[in-house]
Amino acid sequence: MARTTEFKEGKATVRAIYRTVKTLADESHPFWIRITKGRESKFIATGLSLHPKFWNDKYTNYREAIRKTYPFRANLINTLEQWETKYSSAAETLADTDEVHNARAIASQVSSERQATRKFRLLEYFDELISQFEKAGKVGNRKVYRDIQNNLRRFLGEGQDVAFSAITVKFCNEWETKMRAEGLTEITLSVKFRTLRAVLNKAIANGYAKPTNY
Repeated sequence: MARTTEFKEGKATVRAIYRTVKTLADESHPFWIRITKGRESKFIATGLSLHPKFWNDKYTNYREAIRKTYPFRANLINTLEQWETKYSSAAETLADTDEVHNARAIASQVSSERQATRKFRLLEYFDELISQFEKAGKVGNRKVYRDIQNNLRRFLGEGQDVAFSAITVKFCNEWETKMRAEGLTEITLSVKFRTLRAVLNKAIANGYAKPTNY
């Protein structure tokens, strides 16, 4: 159990980092969240990665280091910011309670919050995001997401939905085959898969899907 301190408990630092010490099968390097408090650091896997050709070693901050040539740059930066915000909020909450805690306690708090979070399926989560766009007045985003949701609904069959774990390479290949049969262009296919990637990233960042679902 955490105990109250005599002096104000300091806040941990939270940062998304690009870990070049680990190389994945596709030759990309993963992004991790690093929580540092005192002399202790805790690393959290995000499931996100980037090929080194899109990373500028001159910078350490991912907002500057991710090259503009990377086609999904904005989505990746946005998702990394969501990861940072989630753990930074937990760090701030624990610091405000003025109880002794460490980096592991911050990670545990976020994990507990995620376990208590509603479990979404793919099309359900589209509804959640579309609702957020409507509230924010983002009509263009709402239209794009609704169109893709309708396309996925036709692919899955009316009344059907799937868990995020079902979004596999096989799933994507079958969806692509169906869209090509419908006459969709390469540009349209690119938009739809880019948006699906963004949805998965948001779901992972908010704890609705596991990093392994990426």
